[in-house]
Amino acid sequence: MMSCPDNPSLILATLDEELNSPVSLVLYGRGAICLGFDGIASAHRTTRDVDAILRIGQIEAFDSDQAFWFAVERTNVQLEPLGL
Repeated sequence: MMSCPDNPSLILATLDEELNSPVSLVLYGRGAICLGFDGIASAHRTTRDVDAILRIGQIEAFDSDQAFWFAVERTNVQLEPLGL
């Protein structure tokens, strides 16, 4: 597991290690604010999840190839001891 300066970075770095192909995600919420702006509040760095919007076309692709969901599951298992 990588050492990252904030929870959203750790979550996404861990997911990236588990993925076997590129995935495009639209992030929103505190995780997106943490990753997109400087000088943010600590609540954004310590959020315990990363929220993403899946576009309709992505849902169909993910339904036919479960690799993304398996990567998310493995990421959750790895980060659960940290409360993420």
